[in-house]
Amino acid sequence: MASPSGTPTMVSTRPRVNPSERPDLAHVMTNAAQVAAALDDDLHNLRDPRVRASIRACRVPTPTPIRLGWDYGKPGDTFDGWLVFEDPGQRTGIVYCDAGFGPATPWGLITTGESCPSMGMDTGWFRRFVEAYFDSFSATDLPIWRVVRRTKGDRSREFITGELSWDEAWKIVMRLREEDPEHLYDTEHSITY
Repeated sequence: MASPSGTPTMVSTRPRVNPSERPDLAHVMTNAAQVAAALDDDLHNLRDPRVRASIRACRVPTPTPIRLGWDYGKPGDTFDGWLVFEDPGQRTGIVYCDAGFGPATPWGLITTGESCPSMGMDTGWFRRFVEAYFDSFSATDLPIWRVVRRTKGDRSREFITGELSWDEAWKIVMRLREEDPEHLYDTEHSITY
């Protein structure tokens, strides 16, 4: 996800997979029932009622076929996927597509409201639906965000606040980045799934 200034937070060099070159990878899930079952399975251990309610509110009752634009092939290349989550207020959708960045990362973030939305960059594709949800703008509506402090060169992290709104957490992060350049500050959630 991008920071409040809109700058990307990571760059990936994950190889792109074109299913026309690897027919063994195409069409892993061929119907809405399979996609719905995979989504239900992914949500099984998610216990936080706020997050479950947020997902339930925007979950598409039956996964809907959707055509997705693929920016890394020939002009006009598209792949078929399944829309499983749509948040009109954020113009955010989550799709399942086992082509393109799948099957290793088949759950992707898209911008909704377009007839053939782009699959975007590989940094918007995840192994699990829940990972895509937490990287979406929809998750920023929940007060689940905590400020985390890291020491440069160290992998450990320390939560230094309780749960806050997205905006409150980022205000603290920006202030601490200026006041304490010896540490790295960011926002994370501590929801288990």
